[in-house]
Amino acid sequence: MKLTIWGARGSIPTPMTTEELRERLRETVKSSRGVNLDDPAAIERHIERLPPYVFAEVNALKMKLRRQGADIIDLGMGNPDQPTPGHIIDKLNEVSRDPK
Repeated sequence: MKLTIWGARGSIPTPMTTEELRERLRETVKSSRGVNLDDPAAIERHIERLPPYVFAEVNALKMKLRRQGADIIDLGMGNPDQPTPGHIIDKLNEVSRDPK
């Protein structure tokens, strides 16, 4: 059995803090210099040049792999309010020891 685990702690960035989001917005606004903000087409061209949102890219990749039949356990976004059930921990331990 092969498992692909997405979003395990440390594998992708955690959601941005408020300050990180503010910094990203600052950089986006700075990159807007020279853009005619009264021209909707110019605004659209500018938006198209902005870098992609990392979680949207990860989600698109997960969907692509699922469509190809990959068995993906998504441990990405979420804020668990209860401990992980024992049978899940047991299964993760079991497959992590399988050299396949």
